Amino acid sequence: MVSQLIQDKSGADVVSKEVFVLPTSFAQARLWFLDRMEPGSAVYNLPAAVRFSGDLDVNALESALNAIIERHETLRTTFASVDGRPVQVIAPRLVLELPVIRIEGLDKTERSASADRLIGEEVEKTFNLAEGPLIRALLLELDDREHVLVVTMHHIICDGWSLGVFVREMSALYNGNMSGRAADIGTLPIQYADYASWQKEWLSGDLLKGQTDYWREQLSDLPVLELPTDHPRPRVQSHNGATDRFEISAELASSLKRLSTQNGATLFMTLLAAFKVLLMRYSSQKDLAVGSPIAGRERAEVEPLIGFFANTVVLRTGLSTWLTFDELLQRVKQTCLGAYSNQDMPFETLMEELRPGRDISRNPFFQVMFVMQESLASEIALNGVTLSQLEIETATAKFDLTLMVAEREQGLKCALEYNTDIYEKRTMERMLGHYGVLLESIAANPGERIGRLKMLSEEERAQLVVEWNRTEKKYEERETITELFERQAAESRDREAVVSGEESISYGELNRRANRLARYLRQRGVGAEECVGVRMSRGIDLVVGLMGVLKSGGAYVPLDPAYPEERVRYMLEDSGAGVVISDRAGAAAVGGEGREVVVLDEEWEEIAKESGE
Repeated sequence: MVSQLIQDKSGADVVSKEVFVLPTSFAQARLWFLDRMEPGSAVYNLPAAVRFSGDLDVNALESALNAIIERHETLRTTFASVDGRPVQVIAPRLVLELPVIRIEGLDKTERSASADRLIGEEVEKTFNLAEGPLIRALLLELDDREHVLVVTMHHIICDGWSLGVFVREMSALYNGNMSGRAADIGTLPIQYADYASWQKEWLSGDLLKGQTDYWREQLSDLPVLELPTDHPRPRVQSHNGATDRFEISAELASSLKRLSTQNGATLFMTLLAAFKVLLMRYSSQKDLAVGSPIAGRERAEVEPLIGFFANTVVLRTGLSTWLTFDELLQRVKQTCLGAYSNQDMPFETLMEELRPGRDISRNPFFQVMFVMQESLASEIALNGVTLSQLEIETATAKFDLTLMVAEREQGLKCALEYNTDIYEKRTMERMLGHYGVLLESIAANPGERIGRLKMLSEEERAQLVVEWNRTEKKYEERETITELFERQAAESRDREAVVSGEESISYGELNRRANRLARYLRQRGVGAEECVGVRMSRGIDLVVGLMGVLKSGGAYVPLDPAYPEERVRYMLEDSGAGVVISDRAGAAAVGGEGREVVVLDEEWEEIAKESGE
């Protein structure tokens, strides 16, 4: 414990207070370093908003909030630097005043929009980790019987589980204040700082080595997931984001739960496996790694604490389009179980040990996150009011994509948080739609191969298969390509037909050259349905060659000069081409085996003697 001076606005020392200085956890140290690298960022703000419907006692609510702060040391914690390393500085006391903003003079729709704007502004305000406090609260009064409480904490002092603890304790303490009886929330066996100190001592020796070895093998030669993007990836990773949402019906959710049970898996594993199918279909990659948070609260003593216990595990799975979904689910299950058995390895320590290649444009190990959020009651009855959670729209994204799924009575609520610098809203809406169709297909036929599972809606399928393939066009009966070309050549004799670099050729000249080549080929045995290989670089002579073959009555076999020689030989043998048109550079690769090679740039003087009619 050390003494710390508090200064007034003029900078004069007015009082001293006693504070506790203790080591940080591994996770806190990483967030502290990230904050130093990118100060003034709201990306690690963790907000919660709840709506109170009824006669709310604001004083009782403020008292409940401060009782929670008094109960959990981490809410009174700030972070200082000692020898370049972060330490926790725990104040013995912190009292928050609950500011109230009344939204007046608007109709219901306008009040709601105004509340959304104020919530957005509140959750985007940044924290100073050294000065604190690292928790804020704001109460919006929409009318006498409608209030919204917005609580924002920095991730360094809390996690998703903590928000659930916070809401439950606030409800119990509020009810206690209203009834005049002490809230039955028990006594905390330890504080977060106790856990942080224990973690440093416990995670060492053979335990650390065993988990390091597991992750080193699991993440060896990990490929980067390259999903198609709407915009080029910024050189430096940004955190500008937005969120789109959709719901999965209770009926489909029940089917997916039954499928999970039949396979000895959890709903999380099933939803993750489906998400990996979606990523495989989007990226065409078969080796996929997805990040996922894990509560990190295996010990009963830490379950009632507010603090940053969550860890991140990397879930890597090999896929194949020939796997059935049931088979993939078993793979994902084994991946998850292995990760759970080695979940104590802090993500921060993992990066120090494995040292992935530095790329400031993306997150190390994974760029996509999958989160199964804790299921909370949609409404909680308090003394005189009803409390319900609100969804908050933030303008940040920690990763390229984060799919969050929460279980509710009416089904599953899904939210896709995405980086707006690389993805457009319409793309994310389409991706969520594909995920929903994929889940329906999986529930209907889990034994289907994952490469054949339906992903497109009926409208999209009709658009791709029918609408965009309506390429039919009416031509005059029995009119051939060469006849159509000759008609065009007659109508546009002097217009440019082909341009290649600085060279160009008119329709009339192209037609005459093609006619000469066709006669030349006929003399070499080319006729109806005879295959003629054409191996030439792009240019005017290539078009002359193709039209000449068609006019001779034959069919051309295009041989890309970039093809390997083995591929070219196979195509010539398979097509039975007895004549090949080439230029001087490629003639050697297509000769032999009784095949005649017409070297266009060497033989044109002879070809030009033929009639151009």
